[in-house]
Amino acid sequence: MTAYPNIDGPVARRGDPVTSWQAAQGLTDGHVRGSQQAVLSTLRQSGPLTDPEIAHRIAADGGTWSTQRLRTARSELVKAGLVKPIGVRKGTTGSKFTVWAPVPVQLKIGVSA
Repeated sequence: MTAYPNIDGPVARRGDPVTSWQAAQGLTDGHVRGSQQAVLSTLRQSGPLTDPEIAHRIAADGGTWSTQRLRTARSELVKAGLVKPIGVRKGTTGSKFTVWAPVPVQLKIGVSA
């Protein structure tokens, strides 16, 4: 089973009501946070993937989250600016799926004067 790295901080949008921010602050359930970690790690290790591909790879690594939970986790990562859509491709049934990729990590280096 793959160990997924931690993601810091709760996820809520700037315009969300205070109750959403309170809920985000209260996210201590490892199941929710773990699904976000699994999605982000999978995208960073495997490159751009569709939602079904993400779910398949995580399940192959021993993840037990539902496909809906993983789509929600991916959506939360998009809102947090950690994942972005980069295109569309057809799945095995001919349906079109959005392709998701991790946003490159940018380090901010302070310059002291």
